[in-house]
Parts: sequence; structure tokens; C-alpha cells
Amino acid sequence: MEQTTSEVTIDELPRGGWTNDERNRVSFSLDFATTRKLHELAFNFGITVDMALMACYAILLAKYTGEDDPVIGYLLERQMFPIRYSPTVHKPLGKFLLEVKHTTMQALEDRNMRKNLNGNPFIKAAFTWQSANTTPYESDQLGTFELALTAFKKESIMMHIEYSARLYRKETIEQMGGHLSRIVHEVFNFPENAIADIRMMSEVEERQIQAFSRTKTDYPSGQTVHYLFEEQVRLNPDRPAVMTEEHRMSYRELNEHANQLAKALQYYGVRPESVVGIIADRSVSMIVGLTAILKAGGAYMLIEADSPRERIEYMLEDSQAGFLLAPSSWKPDIAFKGKVIYWDNAQQNLDNCSHTISAVTSQSLAYIIYTSGSTGTPAGVMVEHRNIVSLVKNTNYFNFSKEHRILQTGKIASYASTFEIWGSLLNGSTLYLMNDTDSFDIRKLKETIIDHFITAWFVTTAQFHNLAELDPGVFRTVDTLLIGGEALSPKYVNAVRKRCPDLRMINMYGPTENTTFSTYFPIERDFETAIPIGRPICNSSAYILDKQLNLQPIGVVGELWVGGDGIARGYVNRLELTEAKFVEHPLLGERLYRTGDLAMWLPDGNIEMIGRIDDQVKIRGYRVEPGEIETRLLEHNGISKAAVAIKADRSGNPIICAYFVAKQVLSETEVMAYLARNLPEYFLPSLVVQVESLPLTPNGKVDKKALPDPDFLRPMLVN
Repeated sequence: MEQTTSEVTIDELPRGGWTNDERNRVSFSLDFATTRKLHELAFNFGITVDMALMACYAILLAKYTGEDDPVIGYLLERQMFPIRYSPTVHKPLGKFLLEVKHTTMQALEDRNMRKNLNGNPFIKAAFTWQSANTTPYESDQLGTFELALTAFKKESIMMHIEYSARLYRKETIEQMGGHLSRIVHEVFNFPENAIADIRMMSEVEERQIQAFSRTKTDYPSGQTVHYLFEEQVRLNPDRPAVMTEEHRMSYRELNEHANQLAKALQYYGVRPESVVGIIADRSVSMIVGLTAILKAGGAYMLIEADSPRERIEYMLEDSQAGFLLAPSSWKPDIAFKGKVIYWDNAQQNLDNCSHTISAVTSQSLAYIIYTSGSTGTPAGVMVEHRNIVSLVKNTNYFNFSKEHRILQTGKIASYASTFEIWGSLLNGSTLYLMNDTDSFDIRKLKETIIDHFITAWFVTTAQFHNLAELDPGVFRTVDTLLIGGEALSPKYVNAVRKRCPDLRMINMYGPTENTTFSTYFPIERDFETAIPIGRPICNSSAYILDKQLNLQPIGVVGELWVGGDGIARGYVNRLELTEAKFVEHPLLGERLYRTGDLAMWLPDGNIEMIGRIDDQVKIRGYRVEPGEIETRLLEHNGISKAAVAIKADRSGNPIICAYFVAKQVLSETEVMAYLARNLPEYFLPSLVVQVESLPLTPNGKVDKKALPDPDFLRPMLVN
């Protein structure tokens, strides 16, 4: 068994937000029956009781941290022996007990393993076994450990857990006692089982987690989007459906125009689930186009008007789009084998065709939206009618009504447009489309909000931070502000709450693959630390699972999986990726999407986000995969190596930094221009740097942490 005294860290246990550095203690005991089982377990395997308890403690740490090689400092006679154990998930429990015996004895016999108690900052957890008559170690004798378990030999084994209050929540430490006791029982009763099979939680805990994870309400799940839109036309024919600064269209007018265009689209050949690309020009006509595509039976694919030609061509080809709907003013030079339809004159042949009701259902394809893929290639997410309906009908995160006027300022082709467009049109609300230029003008924003009686607005986290820094009062007259995309800054949230006391702020979370939103958290107080992402929205589910897809207890970090009626069909032409990311859970009986995000349950049933498992990040509210930028860089003829890292600017905000190796000198302007032709605007790096070589880790991978920081590079670039 491998041992180590080198610099080794146990991955972080669930941590609290305390700023002091006090040590706290939680005491508990194993009852007489459990203590007896521990003694019998030790006897059956020919090991000492402390070794048996150490083995269970190592399994506990592995379960809590997700690491299968925890290093534990064994404290004996004021000496510390750092020992690496290996409770790998598929290892039989009995085999692990014998390994613990061998490893511990070997470590205790090796004088080179002995270390002083103090000065070992890389050993996070400690274990001490003391007789009942021994004076226990005091807090200041426990060195720099963040977590120290001390067990006392008695008829019922007594235990103390000393922990850093700055790092760990008391509730997490308190439940450790019960989990450790259940591990002892599992190891005793089923020594032939694998470590992965240990059930650490009680049935009561599992029921509580299940109650946190799911919500269910009645909603028109069997209806299509356009049917529910027509229902609003009947209820609110003369209410404004969509507005811009120049135009206004009622529900009746929008329906009439959409019916005419749907008639033309069917004439041109649009059939159920035909993919129709549509240029997102932020106009009333575009909304008519979206509605018409669905009425004709097709599925729309929004394309930003200023997207690079190469990206547009890729999306049209990959999605197998047969049609492209656009304004007549938009005539780029693109290679497209399908039919281009200009909505300005698409109705010229109406007299020669008849409009038929499309044979689509709630499970038919409604739209395709492209996100950044983990392989560096954009992936098209297929969203059905039922997914949209579940997001915006009879839900709990927002009180949709005909009285609302919802402002739209972000990218039309982003995931949030589903909430903005269909949340408005399926509930009798008014959608206000603001042009790109005005949405960055804070004076114009305030005028629009006031003059057009805006009541609700979704903003990306980056946009919220920028506006809150410029003028926290910009949101004063808005009733509800939904924010999502990245971690919220408590500083800006508190500032806006102070200036806008009547504003309802909601922290939203959700991947595109679960149709925009998965969880929500109403912000009803000031925060000093991380703001939770909340609970599942109606008819959605959220689970925090370990690597073996088991439920994680409250306060224990795992991967966040989401499901429910918002779960998308999958990726366009990417069967292998779909099967990897959309998984039928064998026990929960649900099809779930793995988000790649690390999170944990809080005791009140809300979820706290911890971070990303991989390098994928969100910048300015948009999900960005560095691998896609790297792929594009490496396609440049002059670039041989490339790496993209997320760094921080002088204000601490995340920015994209690209590094490349080339034989000839390439200017930053030249490389940026090349990327701009191949990537969306929000993918473009803030900094592009040519370097002689890329730093590598010992195993030969690019060491992104060792790449130069922007503050170090900018003076060099200027010079």
C-alpha cells in the first residue's frame, strides 16, 4: 500500500462562510451495539479496534470528499504519521480492512514517517486513539489540522471532532457521527461488498433529500406552444403582444401575421420538425417568424445577425436546416443548399396555397439552440414544445400574468429568450424588445423601463454587476428582476437591495439542456458569502450525486444533475454525447442531465453552487468552453500550439486569455480578427498572447495555472 509524506491535500469538505479562525468541537459516541460490532469486526480480520475505526473514518472522508486516496495524520505519542489510505470505490470492504492494517503498521515502524504535530499544513485530517484515562489533546495541540477525530476506548466509544469553524459548517460535522456509525454497521454486516455499496444515509435522510429534489404541479403538458399562444389570442386579442421603440403589435395582429407566414412556409415545404433557421434581428417581424414556424409545424433555430459566416454555415449544415428565414435587408455571402425565405415578401403566393393545421404534438421539436461543446465543437440542443410549456406555465419562480411587461435586452439567440418570448406570449404579457445599442445606455434603459411600464426583466450576472456598479437605482421601478449565468456578487446584490427595497430579485440557475431554468432562489436578505441557487422550479428536479450516482447527504459536495419536464431531447447528430450527458438513472427512475457543476444541499433545502468540474466556464453570462477557442486557434495555419485560460482582470472579473505558439510573429490584431471570423462575439478573448512555449505539468499536460496573468503581460504588450 502506498504511503506518503509529500505535499498531499484532501479535497475540500463542505465549507461554511465564517471569517474567524476559531476551532469548534462536536462530541458523539457509538452506542454499545455499534461499539461491540466494531470490536467483533477487528477480531474477525485480525486487526486492532483503532485500525478498524481508522478504516471506517477513511471511508467516511472518501465519501465526503469524492477522493479515494485520503491522507490522514495518525497522532500517536505527540508524533504524527501521515498515511495515505486507498478506499477505492470498487474495492471489497474486507480487503480494505487488511490493507489498512498493513499500511498503518508499516507507517508506525518507519521512523522517517514521523513528523511533529505542527508545521504540516498539507495534512488536513487527523485521527487519534486514546485510552479512557488519557487527557485528550487540547485544540492548540492539534497542529494545523482542519478536521481531527479523537476516539476514546470505553464500553461505548466516545469521540470528539475538532474542526475549523472558518471552514466547516457545524451541521455537516454533526451528521458525520451518524454516518460514521452506519459505515461501521455496513462494514460489519457486508464485508464482501464494495466500498461503493455502503449506504451512509438513513432512510429519513434519503426521504428528506428526495423531498428537496422534486416539485410537481398541474400544467397543460399535452399542449403545443402555438396552441397556448392562440388561447391567449382569444383571451386578450387587443392587448399588446410585442413592442419595440418603433412598432407595436397586438395578440390578434401577431396571430394574423403568423398565420399568413405559416401558410407561406408550408407552401415552400416546411413540414413537422423541419428545421428553419431564422435571423435574430430583434424585431416584431422576427417574433412573427418564430410563431409562424411553430404554426407551420417546423422547429426554429435562432441565428444572431452578426454571427461569423463560418458559424452560420456550420449551424445550418449540422442541424440539416432546409430553410432560412430572414429580412430582405440581410443578404450575406454564405454557402447554403436550402431555401432562403425573406419574410418581407414570403406571402406573395398566398392565393395559390392553403393553410393546414400542422400535425405536431407536445413532444415535437420546437427549436434548436447551439451551445459550446466540451470537445470544442458547438452542439445543437433539441428542445421540444413540452419543455417550453413546462418552463412558463403554472410555475413557482415567477407569477406570469397579462399585467406583466417583460423587457428583453440580451442576445436573442441565447437560452434566456425562451423565458422572455414564450413566457410573455403564452401568458398574455407584453414583450418589449430593446435594440442592442440602447441596452448598453443606462440613461436610455431607465427611460425605457419607466416610459413603457416594464415590470420584469432577466439580466445576465455580468450585466447586473455592471449596472449595479454604475447606478443601483436603475432597477427601482421594476417589480421582478431575474438574474442568472454566473455566481452573483453579494456586494452588488446588497447595494441594489438598499436602493430598490421593493424589488423582487431572483437568482436563477439552469443549463440550456434543461430549457433555461432549473432552480430559483428569491433573494430576501443581504448576503456576505455565496448566494444559493435555490430549489427546483415546478416540474423540474435537481439531484446532487457522487461519482457512482448515489445521492449525497446535506452539506456534502457532489455533481449537480437536473431533470424533470424541461429536459431536452438531446444533441443534434451527437448520439455519443447525448448518451454521455443525458442518463437514465437506474434507481431514481428519471432521465437526468449531468451539468458538470459541483454543488451541495443546504439544511434548508436550497442548493449552494461550488464550482465547475471541468474547465467550462461562464463569461458575461454565456457559457464558454476554452476548448472551442483552442480548436479555432489551432486551425490557423501559423499556430502550432494553443491554450486558453480564464484569468482575472484588475477588478477581479473573469476574462478569457488566449496563448499561442507560432514560428512567425503574429500580431494580436491579426489573431483577434481571425477568431472574430470563426467565433461568436462573447467567445472572443480579452487578451491574445504569443509565447515561446506553453508550461507543462509533470504528466505532460498544459499547466494553465502557470500561464502569465494579464497584469504581468499588459505592460509588455504596450512596450
